[in-house]
Amino acid sequence: MNRRAFLHQRLFTLWFGLGLPPLVIGALAIAFAESWWLGAAASGIFLAWFYETGRTTCARCAYYGTAKCGLPGLIAPLLTRKKSAESLPAERIRSHMNLDLWILVFLNGLYSLQPWWLPLPLVWSIGVWCISLGPKRHHGLLHKLRERPAARVAALRGIPIVDRLPLTERVGQ
Repeated sequence: MNRRAFLHQRLFTLWFGLGLPPLVIGALAIAFAESWWLGAAASGIFLAWFYETGRTTCARCAYYGTAKCGLPGLIAPLLTRKKSAESLPAERIRSHMNLDLWILVFLNGLYSLQPWWLPLPLVWSIGVWCISLGPKRHHGLLHKLRERPAARVAALRGIPIVDRLPLTERVGQ
């Protein structure tokens, strides 16, 4: 692993694996301080999101079951078994990304109830945006969206009409 990839992976571990749990706990504390019902609803939303993330992303990660992505990577094996990254359709990857963005807004919204704490999740959110939508070396399955045309061609090989098409027509260019 080259130095840049190593540093990116360490940044990912710190930012997500060690940074997210305290921020979620803080958001829940703020929610419960505002209202028991808001706290209960926020707890349900975060638990459902965490479970969905474990089933969608963590179960297909190369670091499944390790501390290389922090606390979530260690908890994921308790939620689901390891799965192939190829087993997830592109639509599910996109919908999970949208769910992650919604949770990011939700987290910041909870912190906005106590504005003096709001800079913490805002700075963290900027980091999430840069890390998640950057090189994609150590996070998520978004890189699979860029690989899909070639993967579809590989899956279609062996079908006589597909084998006769020029490569550019096979990938839809």
